[in-house]
Formats: sequence, structure tokens, C-alpha cells
Amino acid sequence: MKHNRAVRVLVAIDDSQSSMSVRRYLKTRCWPKDTEILVVSIAESSDVDPISEKRYPHSAYGASSLIRLHFLTELVEYSVAELKGDLHLDNIKSFVTEGNIADTIIKLAGTWHADEIFIGCRDKSDPLSAKRKSVSEKVLQGVNCSVTIVKERPVKRKPLGSAQAEHCDNFTEVDCCK
Repeated sequence: MKHNRAVRVLVAIDDSQSSMSVRRYLKTRCWPKDTEILVVSIAESSDVDPISEKRYPHSAYGASSLIRLHFLTELVEYSVAELKGDLHLDNIKSFVTEGNIADTIIKLAGTWHADEIFIGCRDKSDPLSAKRKSVSEKVLQGVNCSVTIVKERPVKRKPLGSAQAEHCDNFTEVDCCK
């Protein structure tokens, strides 16, 4: 039996290059007018070292956590405004919280009844990413809906016109991997 409800899309972002790639990728898709999009960002718990995942009560991570939450809130609000304008959808909401990133995305996907999740994937050659298990891998294994993992794509800058290339400072973003 098919449900007659809007498609629900959970979009997990942070301040990484891969999250920029997720936002660019979303703009390439055709979305039905009744699509519901929830843009989420999760700051690691204040007492958890994001690299080693060890708990440190009363650490400096707690002091920086409020700043991080404020920054992520601004980033998500900007992303929602950008997506509303580019996708011409009205039902795009935001959610920012603190906790374990993968576990929180998995829980949100279940309670919100997401049909699809879009999440970025960091470069495996990055020494910081190599030290911990991939969030996207944990999410992929922990949910019962479709997951689209968008790889980090460098943005190549290209001059607007070849005749103007020598004297023009105006550049446009071009995805070099198309």
C-alpha cells in the first residue's frame, strides 16, 4: 500500500567542502512541489574529542561548543534560505543540535520518517578523517531509507569568456567532475 504523503528528505551538513557538494548536488535534482526537506547539523557533544571520540568531562570542548552551535545555526539558516530560493520549495526546515553526529542522524531519520538522506563524505586521505570511522558509513548501515553519499568535489574556477581571460577578474564556479 502506497502512502500519499510528501517525500521527506533529510540533508546533513556541516562546514566542510563535502557539505558544499551536497548543497550543489541537491540543486541538480528535480523535486516535487510538496517535498519536505529537513536541513540538519550536529555539533559533536561538548565532552567528546571529535578525533579520538574519548569523553573528557569539564574540558575545553564545552567552552567551544556554544560557539560551534551558534556557527552551525547560522550556516543552516543560510543553507535553508539558499535552497528555498534555488529549489523553489516552501517546506524546507532546519534543525541544529549537539550529540554524536551519526547516531543523531540515524535517530532523526527514524522519528521524522525520512525517505532519503543526503550526506557528504570526506576525503579518506585526510589524516583527521582517517582516524575515525566515517559518519556516512555509520548512517548508511543504521537507517532503513535511501542514503545518497555525495563525495567531496573541488570547485574549479573558470574564466567567463576566453577573450576576457587575461583582463577579467570575474569567475564562475564550475564543477570539474561533471
